[in-house]
Amino acid sequence: MKIQTTNKKRQPVFCQYDGQCFPQKAYLKFDPMTSAKEEIVLTADYSGAIGNGVPMDVWHNLILRIGIPSQVTLKALRALRNDEKLIAMLEELREGYDQVWDGNNYVGKFDTDLYYNVCFYTEERLYSLMED
Repeated sequence: MKIQTTNKKRQPVFCQYDGQCFPQKAYLKFDPMTSAKEEIVLTADYSGAIGNGVPMDVWHNLILRIGIPSQVTLKALRALRNDEKLIAMLEELREGYDQVWDGNNYVGKFDTDLYYNVCFYTEERLYSLMED
């Protein structure tokens, strides 16, 4: 599994805009439409929206976001790349994923329980990696 970051700072997804009380929400972006033959690629980034704006591809589940701590370290993200349990869960999520026309838009359909488990596991795993 590969994890891409927009920068290589110690905390690559930390961003707090002037005048804001809290940092921006951070996430790993996952495209479940990649071929099963391809390596899983996650992109670590933060949301540029102030408030609760959501990009269209995320709203329609064409791209899945996995929330992560905004203070996550580059070392923890690098360690997460080798997590066999997470890789297996993402492969299972990708295998059961499909895009369908709902009459207005193409939307992603997937096992929501598995998606929530991936989100919970990833966040907990990153916290434990940051403690190491």
